[in-house]
Amino acid sequence: MIRHIFKIIWNERRVNGWIMLEYILVFCVLWFCCDFLYYIGKIYWEDPGSDINHTYLIKMGKKDMDPNEMEDKSVYLSLFSERVKRFPGIESLSFSKAAVPNSYANSYNGYRVNEDSAWTTLKYQQVSPGFFDVYKIKCLSGRVFEENDMLTENNIILAPNREGLIGEFGSTTYPIEEIKTVNTRNEKWQVIGICEKTRRSLDEPFRSVLYKALPPDNIDLAYTDISIRVSPDADHNFPQKFVEEMRDQLFIGPYFLISLVPSKEIEKMFIDMYLTDNTNSVLAITGFLLINIFLGLIGTFWFRSQSRRSEIALRIAMGASRWQVKWMMFAEIFIMLFFSSLISIYICINLGETELISSLGVPVAERGQEGIGKEQDFINYILTFAFLAIVSGMAVWYPAKQASEIAPAIALRDE
Repeated sequence: MIRHIFKIIWNERRVNGWIMLEYILVFCVLWFCCDFLYYIGKIYWEDPGSDINHTYLIKMGKKDMDPNEMEDKSVYLSLFSERVKRFPGIESLSFSKAAVPNSYANSYNGYRVNEDSAWTTLKYQQVSPGFFDVYKIKCLSGRVFEENDMLTENNIILAPNREGLIGEFGSTTYPIEEIKTVNTRNEKWQVIGICEKTRRSLDEPFRSVLYKALPPDNIDLAYTDISIRVSPDADHNFPQKFVEEMRDQLFIGPYFLISLVPSKEIEKMFIDMYLTDNTNSVLAITGFLLINIFLGLIGTFWFRSQSRRSEIALRIAMGASRWQVKWMMFAEIFIMLFFSSLISIYICINLGETELISSLGVPVAERGQEGIGKEQDFINYILTFAFLAIVSGMAVWYPAKQASEIAPAIALRDE
């Protein structure tokens, strides 16, 4: 039977050639759509290493003031911290620079283990001890910062990248005891802990991070990221309550309260900017192609079933069951799809090795930075083949049903 189906396909090679060409084109485009959607899904659902639920950013402003009238910044910081921590529902408070999730600020620096080692680049983030409590960043070994660490600049905490490596130094289990900066001062810092890997935002991969304690004299309330964590029970209309009750209390020296912004709101902005537009474009392309292939196949097989009425009627008259007639038409389309997919996968893999797709402005998956390897080619093939097989089966089903219900006597008499 299969051999006979191959003969039918060959005899209709002119029409089938166009169908296979359409399959190849659609398969290639759907391949990259599936690749991108899998990538988007992976980074969206993957644990970023930090928890922004029930967290907020306090935005403070600063008015012009005669420097002679200003008190020591530590006085303002102490008053601010005391009043904020006293507010009902606040579990923890932190100050940081270039460290909060979904922010644009970034800082990098070069480091080495000793004089003979190669230097590597790490993200540089200054944080207060409460930072790890606010964002629930786990400590894998050693300890996180304590209040005493803010008075010295010698202690640091490291976090690995996706592969569990800390720059070029080694893995998290590698006994790194100290790191030196690559600069003229040649500062030496003591490693007191290793934290879990984190990702700042959806458009950024997991990078190796060096956390350094943020000294109080470097904290300017208007130019420092201020984060708080709120207990789930108190997190109901919390921003409105906080702003209303704390506006006067946080009028400290030249500083004043501007707003309280939910971290989830900032994350949504990043999602809308980075994911939504690209994802909607890819989904629109995918939907258009599936509808196109569906309409094309249903029209083609409807025409073919009508043009082959006498052949189908003769088969039924000679003893072929209606199920066999349906199976024959399904087998034709799936065989063409299979051979088209073999050609397509060769094209897709080779195109994926080039930068042609990205140079055309088409959204592509950054597999390397998200730990997606060659096994994704197999996943893409299965997903793309399954999509096209389902759509093809739906498109062929009605023409096959109509063909199997042909009355042999009437069809042969018409001929």
